[in-house]
Amino acid sequence: MEDVQKLANAFIRVIQTWGTDSQLRWIDEQNKKYAALPTTDYRHGCCATHEKWDSNMAMFDAWVEVFGKEPRHDTQAEADLRNAAWDLAKDAGFSKGGE
Repeated sequence: MEDVQKLANAFIRVIQTWGTDSQLRWIDEQNKKYAALPTTDYRHGCCATHEKWDSNMAMFDAWVEVFGKEPRHDTQAEADLRNAAWDLAKDAGFSKGGE
C-alpha cells in the first residue's frame, strides 16, 4: 500500500503544478459528481483531470518521480497500481489543501 500512496501523492503534486486553484477545485467538484452517477453512466468513476489535460502523462511523470523509471504498460500489476493510486488521488482531491 505504501507504493500506492506514494504514487497518488506524486500524481496530485504533478496535477497541482499543471492547474490553477480554480481548475483544481472544478476537477474535485466534477469528480464528486461522477462518483454519484449510476454505475451504468460511462462517467461513473472517471477522473475529470482528463477533461483539462492528458493526465495519463501526469501519471507517467508521477511514476518516474516515485520509481525512478518509466512504467511498463504491459503488466497487470503496474496497471493495478496506477489505477489504485488514481482512485486514492481522486478521493483525496486535487485542490491545494484538499478543499
